[in-house]
Amino acid sequence: MAQFVESLLAALPACKARIVRDPLRRTSAKTRYLAHSQQLLRVDSESTSPVGVDVLARLLEAFKSALPEADLVILSDYAKGVLSGGHAAKFIEACRAAGKPVFVDPKGTDFDRYRGAALIKPNLKELAEATRCAVHDDRAVEQAARTLIADAGVGAILATRGAAGMMLVRDGMPAATFPLACARSL
Repeated sequence: MAQFVESLLAALPACKARIVRDPLRRTSAKTRYLAHSQQLLRVDSESTSPVGVDVLARLLEAFKSALPEADLVILSDYAKGVLSGGHAAKFIEACRAAGKPVFVDPKGTDFDRYRGAALIKPNLKELAEATRCAVHDDRAVEQAARTLIADAGVGAILATRGAAGMMLVRDGMPAATFPLACARSL
């Protein structure tokens, strides 16, 4: 599977893939079982334990080598072990040292590990779980976002709210809401 992913990346024009192999982990694979064009079942085969210290060091080395070419960094945490525990902080620290803003699509309830990010983008469920606050209306969403900004030490929260669109809350600024129709065009 790893060779297949590498060949796909190699075929992309202007893609400078920086692959770090870990012999103790398998490449994530999701198998979907369909009947009459409808998914009945999905079976995932993947590793979710934290990556080892040596693999993390190699990942950070490859990551840092790509930073000069980046304008910003998006860390999408899928809870597969790469950004677990204190690992996310190491990537964010590297970005801050390079002067690159970091946007995080989080996972879990411990958003403190994303401290120093420019923006975190939780959905309503994640925001409620991370802050232990109700998020039943605009005012409550804004308050939970402001709590998270203060607690996690980040610059902004972009809360995705399903059919209600998105709400951007920045430290020291009024909240901005984006209805679904507007959010689709962003």
